[in-house]
Amino acid sequence: MFDLIKKLFGKKEAASEAVTGFTEAVDWIGAYRKAGNYDTALMAAHELLLKVKTHITYTEQAERKASVLESTNLEDVARAAAEKKKQLSVRLDGLYKWERAVSKLLDDLKHEKVKAEEKAAELLQKRRFEDMEREVNANIKKKDYVKALQSARALVGTFEGNPKAIRLLTKVQDLSERQKTKAEKQAENQKRLQKFIEEVGVDLKDQKNAVEGLSVNVFQKMKLWYADFNKGRREREAYVKEQRSLKEIESLLLRAGGIIDMPEGSEQLLDAVKMGTARAVSGFSIPGFDFFGEIRGKDQIVGDTFGSYQDGKRTVFYFGDATGHGVQAGFTVAALSKLFHEHARKIKSFPELVMRINNDLKDRIKARMFVTAVFFEHDAEKNTLQYIGAGHDKMVYFHHAEKKIELIVPGNVALGVRLIKNVSSIRPRELPMKHRDALFGYTDGFVESRPAPGGEQYGLDRLAESFKAALVKSEYDPDKAYKQIYKAANDYAPNFDDDVSGFIWIRNTDRDVIVDKNELQAILNEVGLRGEEASSNLKNRNRAEIVEMLRKEKFERELKIRLMQLDRLYKMGEFLKLKQRIQENYREGFVHDRMKKYLEKIIANEDKFKMMKLEERLRRKYETLVELQKKGENEIVIREIVEIITRSGKI
Repeated sequence: MFDLIKKLFGKKEAASEAVTGFTEAVDWIGAYRKAGNYDTALMAAHELLLKVKTHITYTEQAERKASVLESTNLEDVARAAAEKKKQLSVRLDGLYKWERAVSKLLDDLKHEKVKAEEKAAELLQKRRFEDMEREVNANIKKKDYVKALQSARALVGTFEGNPKAIRLLTKVQDLSERQKTKAEKQAENQKRLQKFIEEVGVDLKDQKNAVEGLSVNVFQKMKLWYADFNKGRREREAYVKEQRSLKEIESLLLRAGGIIDMPEGSEQLLDAVKMGTARAVSGFSIPGFDFFGEIRGKDQIVGDTFGSYQDGKRTVFYFGDATGHGVQAGFTVAALSKLFHEHARKIKSFPELVMRINNDLKDRIKARMFVTAVFFEHDAEKNTLQYIGAGHDKMVYFHHAEKKIELIVPGNVALGVRLIKNVSSIRPRELPMKHRDALFGYTDGFVESRPAPGGEQYGLDRLAESFKAALVKSEYDPDKAYKQIYKAANDYAPNFDDDVSGFIWIRNTDRDVIVDKNELQAILNEVGLRGEEASSNLKNRNRAEIVEMLRKEKFERELKIRLMQLDRLYKMGEFLKLKQRIQENYREGFVHDRMKKYLEKIIANEDKFKMMKLEERLRRKYETLVELQKKGENEIVIREIVEIITRSGKI
């Protein structure tokens, strides 16, 4: 636009061209004005006004020179000067008009800019109010009235005198008071229940343990089924949300021109891949193994990754590490995660799955970016575990029987380095793990950490020995073992230079899926049940799950029988025996809501019986006093009445 302005006031340019250039320049300023880009519009208007004034000065000087030449004695020169002066006068009129127009435009722009800034400030305040209001309503919805009250007070403090904020604070205060009242009532009811239980001599700690081990009744089963259904629905919703996020990341990558060209500092891109600095791997398990994994990033955006997909008895999963760390690594693993979930649902061949992921990732990321990874496939029915490497560091394998360490090289080339044309070049290898054998996969942040710049790396030898010691010390608990491994590495080099992640699988044959009928019958015999008595669905369950389910079923049948016995005693009115039997059930770990109702009835009946006996004694006493009054023994009557009132408060 400024080139147009410069062109407009060029000395050799005709007036008609200048008019066209001026109009176009004003139109551009108008376009900036409509777009709300007032800073650019003001700068352009100032520049335009300066050019107009410069041209006015130049034209005025020319007019004065023409006036001088007009007074010369040379007739031809004077005539030409007079004509030129006339033209310059017309041009000056036009330039003065432009000057006034641009000055007015400049004033209008300044005024509009102030108004726009005021409007933007009002909109910002409005959005801030809506965000704070949304936070208050979200806490109300979650019934977290403590946080809701804090948020509402902050809202009123920020927007003093705002009627809507004051009404919202009042609403939250009312809800908070109601919750306190409700909590007090619940506490009173709990206190009353404790009193009932103490009446029958049951320790509350024993009762709690009994409740935790209790099998549920039919209605509770329905509630648990509904809870499981909701859990599955929430898992599906989380999966859909994850896939949508990954698609958004993919579109952002395409708009950014690829991971290498991605602009640093883009808040939208950062929010799309931000994972937090440390998180445990949740929602993952495979039959026959105990597992724990943690991804810990050096920055907020993590370049380490873990993913899994389960289809019936087949589970495929992987862990990996992208080049470097930070934003670019975060986008690389995000693209890998999307490709893994897309292809794992469709491709059943393990080698073909890895090949497709590699080739598609190669097309999506640019040179110098790659991911080292290890892919696994687990078959729950055959109890087999296979793996395919992708240029990742050695894995640490612990042989429980021999108490020795073996280093496993995953092999192959990292993902995204080159295209794989022949699937036969990818060969899965099997890990025949025995009971309590353990596998540790990690990212290079562990072994490459140094206590100080130039110091010795932590190294694989230290990591392997730490893994072996942690397994024994933790009694083969993967969660505890990993924490000990991380602590040892962190004690050696407190400040890691890269993302640090680790994943532990420990073979546990008690978690194998039971498919053999003889083995299932042996478990039934161990629990003390016959096959026809086991009504639970035992298909595709492991030993620990089957034993727990059968014990619960046995417990539930016994509880049902005991409840029937208590019900008979209640209907017969044998409250003393009923109280004794409830006491026995509590101590043996059999607890049910119906027993609480029986206790309430027993205590209410005892109170009623006590009242009846007291009323009967008072009635007899009253009849005796009436007879004494008739005989004139008033002093004795008064003394007895005072004693009764003092002792029991009854008249």
